[in-house]
Amino acid sequence: GHRSVDSVAGGPGANDDRGFSPLFTTAADIERSQKDRMPQDFEIRDPKIMVLENGSVAGPLSTRYVMSRLDGKTESLRMIRPYVPKGAPLRRGTKAADDGGGGGAPTQPGGAEPGKTQQEQFALCEIVNKFEAFLKEQERKQRKKASAKPKTKEMELTWSISEHDLQTKLRQLGGFLAKGMKVHVVLGRKRGGQKVDDEAMRALLKRIQREIQTLDAREVKPPEGEVGRTMRLHLEGVVKKQT
Repeated sequence: GHRSVDSVAGGPGANDDRGFSPLFTTAADIERSQKDRMPQDFEIRDPKIMVLENGSVAGPLSTRYVMSRLDGKTESLRMIRPYVPKGAPLRRGTKAADDGGGGGAPTQPGGAEPGKTQQEQFALCEIVNKFEAFLKEQERKQRKKASAKPKTKEMELTWSISEHDLQTKLRQLGGFLAKGMKVHVVLGRKRGGQKVDDEAMRALLKRIQREIQTLDAREVKPPEGEVGRTMRLHLEGVVKKQT
């Protein structure tokens, strides 16, 4: 038959050179796995875990037992904090070795050094609803995707824009581009606005393009449209690194 959890965790040869069973998953193990999430369900090999459900923590419990009690269709076991062995450096800001349901035996005389965990902390896992967890993960991915993309702004100017308004718009444009944003500048006619000759309109376009060069921004594709009618400039800024 299967060995008990206690025999798996403490049997002869169960510990490796780390001083604890290799079945326990530490933060370093997760980092080495190069996954962008913590272990879940049968990926959790720890013999014992603490379990968070409906706001309360229970344990340490046999992982095999916890998995056997799950409704496989609707529930999932997710690790939210990995195993911390006795003697590991205390995380900054913690008052004690156990920051919420670590489990393990009380500190013995001659135990771990000050500044290190006085007892092992079993991994903290949570029982979640699979559908709710799926929706949360989708939201997380969408947020990550959105934050990775440069934000886009559209700025409208008329060919007959006044000097004061132009300076204001150029300052705004500089602010957007300095943040690495994409900006679509739309130049167009204003109904009932004063007429502007071709030379003045070309001068306005050159001035905007000089400003783009000054800001180390770039035109991501050639301008669309024509001078005097509707013209679109497609710009992208570059975030300057702090030196």
